[in-house]
Amino acid sequence: MGIFDGLNAQKSRASRSSARIPVEVRVDARLARDGAVHSVLLEDLAAGGARISTPMRLSKSDVLTIIVETAYDVKIQAVCRIVSIRPRQGQLHIDYGVRFVGLREQDGEALRRYVAAQLRLKADGGTAYSSARFR
Repeated sequence: MGIFDGLNAQKSRASRSSARIPVEVRVDARLARDGAVHSVLLEDLAAGGARISTPMRLSKSDVLTIIVETAYDVKIQAVCRIVSIRPRQGQLHIDYGVRFVGLREQDGEALRRYVAAQLRLKADGGTAYSSARFR
């Protein structure tokens, strides 16, 4: 391995397009390949993607729909593609980075508003990130 190989590997990794906030909430995820619905842990959230954790074995070719219920009984559905897989050493769960590839305009705007509000709250010294409740 040359000294520039590591640098090239870092450049090829996709950069995040928006800020992420930590959350910890159970959401439903429907796999496109078989339609099965599974409960997964949503661990962070951004306007363009998220990180989920689950013991399910997924691959980068998998597409799933994440369904989040807001505090106002509104369901937001985001079609996602797995973009990264990070097994947790010695643990059952695996972390998956997902990119939103199908999101209704109003749902995307609700996510952007929620993330921005949580980031402002954190910057002002407030207690942010208590749940994935957004409007």
